[in-house]
Amino acid sequence: MEDTYIATTRVTVTALTPNNYRQWIEDIKGFALQHEVWEYVDPEGTEVAPTAPKYPRVTDYYRDVVQPGAAVPVRTRCADYDDLDEPQEVERAYKSLFAESKAATSGVAKVHAAVMESAREYVPMTKRTASVRDIIISLAEKFKQSDSKLRKQIDVKYGQLKNSNPVKGIPEQWIQEWESLRDEMAYMNIDTTYNEELFTEHFLRSGRPFAPDFCDHWAREKVAAGKELEFRETTREYRNSVD
Repeated sequence: MEDTYIATTRVTVTALTPNNYRQWIEDIKGFALQHEVWEYVDPEGTEVAPTAPKYPRVTDYYRDVVQPGAAVPVRTRCADYDDLDEPQEVERAYKSLFAESKAATSGVAKVHAAVMESAREYVPMTKRTASVRDIIISLAEKFKQSDSKLRKQIDVKYGQLKNSNPVKGIPEQWIQEWESLRDEMAYMNIDTTYNEELFTEHFLRSGRPFAPDFCDHWAREKVAAGKELEFRETTREYRNSVD
């Protein structure tokens, strides 16, 4: 399977693996929001996409008719469009509902395609014709992990990275592992627990064997300038130092 599935020029859906469900569902959500159909595929939701309306029949409408000699009007079923008070409004309402249902159906179909393209190997044949919501629910039951388990995995990964060093050559994969870990911390809302400056210092300490001059001076220059260490800025400048 390809590493990523390019759903549109604006949204990339990561290929699902047993270890990246959170990233995958966020990508799917972003894609669905782009097409304004997330509420119809949200695994925790219940809203159903609108279906195409039936073209209104004139006999579905009534009007008030005052019969000769009657004191009050009588509700009477319309016989033809001339009987309608506002026939153009009926037509406009139908076209609006039809356009809404068409857009929803198209959007949900695109999300289904994105789900199948990025997670096909994990969707049983018996599930492939199910609704997008049901497919996502089945994948969540298979791959979604508890927050406590993810927190433990983050702790383990952090410990491993602190004791690692970039390999020879441009250490892009190693840097990306640090960045991915920071993203996961942010997703779990624990990035403040893992202080950014301390996190950055650990990155610099681990990366020192490959770029000693940069790692020795970067933090000192920040302190001297009265600025805080920012992780993303640090990784960007680290890359520049080893180019």
